[in-house]
Amino acid sequence: MKKIKFILPLLMLVSLFTACSREEKAAEQNVNRQEEQKIDISKEESQGIEETQSLEEEILKKKLKEVRNKREESITVEENDVTTGYMPKEVDDLQNVPIIEQSSEQYKQMYNTASTYIRDNLNINPKTKLSVYDAIDPTVLEIYTAEDRGYLQDYTVENIYVLEYQKEDGTWSYIFMGRENKQSPWKVVHTGDYFKE
Repeated sequence: MKKIKFILPLLMLVSLFTACSREEKAAEQNVNRQEEQKIDISKEESQGIEETQSLEEEILKKKLKEVRNKREESITVEENDVTTGYMPKEVDDLQNVPIIEQSSEQYKQMYNTASTYIRDNLNINPKTKLSVYDAIDPTVLEIYTAEDRGYLQDYTVENIYVLEYQKEDGTWSYIFMGRENKQSPWKVVHTGDYFKE
């Protein structure tokens, strides 16, 4: 009888510990499932954001290509190097830049400096009708509103101008021009795909 009295409480203790252990495991598994669900949800959210950004980038690339093609089609270069053309209406949708005041001589000097740089320093002969064009990519034109203007940090907005050119592989790159003040000549400050590293 003493053995039964001793074994009975022992069995009760063992079953109590087993039940508690099962409950702890179940609670732990429930917490783990909740954590996994949170991770899955945040992976889905970040994947959704990446897909949206990727889609927006693709739409922008398509729009830029369309506008650049229209711009190129509108240009005619006559025998005496007189160039005529127009900027497609869609450029206004893409560009949101301040008007940089300068004379036609200053424009000519800026474009000539950029064209010479492309040809002589980068050894690129663009296949487009003109060597350089006003930049139209809004991601690059952010330079006019950015607090950190990267390579052009020392220049005020009215002394920055962004041009674009087509590389030999068909992709577009940018020339970031700067001048000390409105009377100074334009110079090439940076070339590349963006104004910051």
